[in-house]
Amino acid sequence: MKCLSRYFIAFLTSLMLTASAVPAMAGEIQIIVEGEYLQTPIAPRLIQDRTFVPLRSVSESLGAPVTWDDAQQKATITGKKNTIELVIGKPEALINGTPVPLDVAPQKVDGYVMVPLRVVSLGLGKHVYYDDQLLGPTVWITEEHLLSWDDIEVNSPSFVEREEYGMPYLELKPDGMTRRGIRLGDPISKVKELYGEPFKIENGALWYFTVYQPQSGNVYGLVFSQDRGIVSQAVIYFPN
Repeated sequence: MKCLSRYFIAFLTSLMLTASAVPAMAGEIQIIVEGEYLQTPIAPRLIQDRTFVPLRSVSESLGAPVTWDDAQQKATITGKKNTIELVIGKPEALINGTPVPLDVAPQKVDGYVMVPLRVVSLGLGKHVYYDDQLLGPTVWITEEHLLSWDDIEVNSPSFVEREEYGMPYLELKPDGMTRRGIRLGDPISKVKELYGEPFKIENGALWYFTVYQPQSGNVYGLVFSQDRGIVSQAVIYFPN
């Protein structure tokens, strides 16, 4: 447990040091890409309940250059694995040539090409998470599999509260089960099946995290330890 606690503290410290916070106006949608606030020339906005962002801002933050065909009003986004084509006013994207219908077509706003954030992010192989509890309306774009608030089982009878180094945590009981169905004694491969690839594997332990605010360390962690491929412990850490 000591090495897990120390690593969690180190992770929180890294969050506080590596990302710069960008204050947002009340109610304004914030975008966080791999732990960094996305800065855009005009604010992201909801258009028919879909989050739209300036095209170049989001695609280039994801490492995907954009080419623009003014005659066709078409943008081509070239990712490592996928190519996405979007046309102003056309409610359809082409991902590697395959049509994908859009609820709302790309459009120009104040001279900027605005595109649906989720389609572009998923098309480039990222995961997209939305939350309005922690920071107000915020979208996280990341390669990591993030936990939902339901995974942080504060009042679950399956967990017992403990404390180490003055830091409280919850530990899965011998007869308990996590919200996604993991019990002590399950194969560690089942954790990956239900939770996806972990943020990190440290000394055989699989680490997962919730959405978080850059620079704050305000994050929950769920850690699965193993013994010869079998889940031996599951712990939920709270923000410091």
